[in-house]
Amino acid sequence: AASKYLTENSPSRHRRVIVVISDGDDNFSESIRSLSVAEARANLKGEPTAASSLMALQEKHRRAVAAVQQSVLKADATFYSVNPGGLSVKLNQIAMRAQSGMTTVADASGGTAFLPDGEKDLEAVFRQVAAELRGQYLIQYYANADVPTGQFRRIQVTVPTRPQSRVRARQGFYAKKEK
Repeated sequence: AASKYLTENSPSRHRRVIVVISDGDDNFSESIRSLSVAEARANLKGEPTAASSLMALQEKHRRAVAAVQQSVLKADATFYSVNPGGLSVKLNQIAMRAQSGMTTVADASGGTAFLPDGEKDLEAVFRQVAAELRGQYLIQYYANADVPTGQFRRIQVTVPTRPQSRVRARQGFYAKKEK
């Protein structure tokens, strides 16, 4: 929803940032909810739920993360996530999967997924986000004009003269039609 809002309401030449405070677990999207309802109905009827049901749910979660990632990249936004669960996410697979999904989206967009240890660390997290936004550089180049609109173009940014430098940048972009 944030990506869509930014795409529709933010001028294209402005920096777009999404900061999400969430555990990252998808438990309410239409695709996940419909699969969960089907599984619950099968349980009520006494029908065994197969391992394939679990695999289907995992695949839907993977696709949901991919869709969010695509939406963020198409909006030319940088994604930051703050998981209030802290280190407790390491206690179960669902929380780990959810945090992994937020990390995937953040990495793809050039952002960061934060896992503060508690409320006391939130101020430092937001200071770091603000510092990163102030310390960004813009590098532009002209891509091949023959790239079809909507095609994902993978990019890699490195600093050859300083191999010890760490560069965090979006992993690619979706080709847009020139206006």
